Amino acid sequence: MKEYKEIKYYIENNELDLEKIINEYTSYTATIIKNMSKDNLSDEDKEEIISQVFFILWKNKEKLDINKCLSSYIAGITRNVVKEYLRKIKINFDISD
Repeated sequence: MKEYKEIKYYIENNELDLEKIINEYTSYTATIIKNMSKDNLSDEDKEEIISQVFFILWKNKEKLDINKCLSSYIAGITRNVVKEYLRKIKINFDISD
């Protein structure tokens, strides 16, 4: 991703254009997941995390500062979701031992 766009760039008709965001930021989100998970997640897990990231962004759209960079929000949400997901997996592995 070459340029950092503010959230107001993704607002159309007073509504967040989630489809445009998903198209532009899915690979960015996938890269963050890959860097954090170090191959500990399956492709299905990664897809689930990406879906959760965009769902959380949509759910909290009213709280976003439209003058801030969208990539910062997405990176923060992604990091939190990956950490939580890895915690759940670790707990599941520990229980099965």
